[in-house]
Amino acid sequence: MDFTSNASSSDSDHSNASTSFSEQQKDMRSETEKKRDGSIDGRDYRTTAIPYVPLQPEVMEYLCWSNDPNDLYLETYFDPKNPNMINAYNVEGLKPVVREKDSDTFILQDAKKQFYLWDAWEGELLRVTDDWTAGFESNEQVVENLIVYMSGVERDAVPIYQNRD
Repeated sequence: MDFTSNASSSDSDHSNASTSFSEQQKDMRSETEKKRDGSIDGRDYRTTAIPYVPLQPEVMEYLCWSNDPNDLYLETYFDPKNPNMINAYNVEGLKPVVREKDSDTFILQDAKKQFYLWDAWEGELLRVTDDWTAGFESNEQVVENLIVYMSGVERDAVPIYQNRD
């Protein structure tokens, strides 16, 4: 019996499979790069007309939250041309600030500069009390404080109920 020819045939098959897998990884990486540069489906979401609160990128660098408009589901939840969460809660000027990267929890801000926590899955909107936002000089400082002390912020927050018109 000659095992050499079978081994080389198997090695060849394995080599083809590896190439195919690495090509798939390359395709996935290029999709990720497209998302990072802001271009998805030919649209650049960084220049969208849908409002959000931009923050200094270096603030978000070490946090597990994102302020990138591509990560904020702007068209899904915040597009004023479509039914959206702003209409559901009747809070004027409600727009996203950040979203937790591994969930659909958002920190939002309204036209009066008040902050909110919103869980897209639960549909729960909580207004952050002024105790957690007063005395800071920038939105970046407020957001950092809210993220660091999230459990206390949630405990003290005031529920906002949806309109039932």
